Amino acid sequence: MKELKQRGSLVELNTQIQLLLGQLEVNKAEARHKSIFVAGWRPWIGWIGWVGGLAFAYQFVLYPLLCWVWALYSAKGSILTGVTPLLVLETGALFSMIAAMLGMGAMRSYDKTHGTQTDKL
Repeated sequence: MKELKQRGSLVELNTQIQLLLGQLEVNKAEARHKSIFVAGWRPWIGWIGWVGGLAFAYQFVLYPLLCWVWALYSAKGSILTGVTPLLVLETGALFSMIAAMLGMGAMRSYDKTHGTQTDKL
């Protein structure tokens, strides 16, 4: 019985591997496509993710450090009057974009781990 159970797991594993290999072929075909709308959507979404990550790093790491440096130089009188500090980013749109991208990734991971069929949706 144990051997039959293992064989069933191997069949299921082989099925999953074949599905992944098929998806790789689809990805290759999309990447070679002449249309930027077919070939470029994955890099575009990845680029948006990088922009969101950089904006997040600026807002919550670099900007506070720059404000601290600004305060030090202002206290010393090294900054000319009338010069304004760097602008803070509008975080509402930033959070919306990053949360949506993370949510889509989490949703897809959940679907994969629970074996949800998404090809019929």
